[in-house]
Amino acid sequence: MSIIQSAGIFVPDLKTDPHINFSPFRGVLFNEAMNTENAILGQYGLLFIFLSDAEWESLPGNLITAAIAAVPAAGGAAAVAAAPAVYRERYDFTTPVPRPANNAANAVLKDFELQTNNKATVYKAYLNLRAKMINSLAAEDISALSQYPYGVGNRSALDLYNHVVTQYSQLTQDDFTTIIGHLRSAKTAIQTYAALASAHRDLHAILFTAGQPLSELDKCNYLIDALNKDAAGIYAAQLYAQAYPLIHHRTFNGLVAHVILHARNSVITTGSMHYATAASVMPLAPAAVPVPAFGAAELASLTAENAQLKKELKALRKTSNPAGRTKYYCWVHGMCFHPGSKCTVMLADRTKYTTAHLNSTSSSSPPGGKA
Repeated sequence: MSIIQSAGIFVPDLKTDPHINFSPFRGVLFNEAMNTENAILGQYGLLFIFLSDAEWESLPGNLITAAIAAVPAAGGAAAVAAAPAVYRERYDFTTPVPRPANNAANAVLKDFELQTNNKATVYKAYLNLRAKMINSLAAEDISALSQYPYGVGNRSALDLYNHVVTQYSQLTQDDFTTIIGHLRSAKTAIQTYAALASAHRDLHAILFTAGQPLSELDKCNYLIDALNKDAAGIYAAQLYAQAYPLIHHRTFNGLVAHVILHARNSVITTGSMHYATAASVMPLAPAAVPVPAFGAAELASLTAENAQLKKELKALRKTSNPAGRTKYYCWVHGMCFHPGSKCTVMLADRTKYTTAHLNSTSSSSPPGGKA
């Protein structure tokens, strides 16, 4: 959802996913309106076109004189009459400037010419803004706004804006489902971590504007879901979870900064690619044959895991009713017949597996466990 504008259209436009794109579309529209002809209109440009009186008056700098409350006469002091607040007026670019008398002074004529040129300049900018709004609408919106025989030619920018507010400012259930799907979409190979985070922030803002803000935990979990197929990213996310074991200490921005900083330091191994479990069921090579692909620590881990699986297989064969056995969750093995606190693989390597790993009850805490 870039805010880049080109080819006489606002990006994002309202031709596709209008409910989801409405909030960023409005942001781009307001940004351009606010930065149009500021030399004539002041700091808020053409933004006054779309704002209600309350919104216009609440903008910083628009209050000229505060309201004065009435004070009755007392003790010889004169009464003070009530006076309403005075606000900066909206620029009137449609009413022609009154033409001065034929014998008016040069200064008056010069001021008339300046005001007339200014109004013409602002009106031209307004028409360009309205044209970009029209080009950003879907065909069905153009049809709904058109009036015979002028089409949308007699529709003001405010008419267009009020129409899209009525149509698209409220998200539907399908829109929420689509947004959550976007948040869970896996990071692509060409997507940077910063770009992924930016896309997520845009979606967070849409949900916030719709009155359904995500918690920091949900934001983090959705980002972790998107990183699940990225070995370096999920490695950095696991480091973040270990650094902040208390959930209320975790934040989306903190997770993003951690991933961007540490993902580049990850080393791709069989473990980080989740191949360790698959490799453990393969028979070990004879002792006389060197195994250059594994070091002593990896070999010890595989041996311990193999022994654990053999032990469980033996117990299964001796059990007359295996279906009635209690199952537990193990961060390394998933649902199995031993709890994580008794997993020989994790107990054999406490530098790699923390207490959080031993006590884990799901693959998301710490992230990266076997589902």
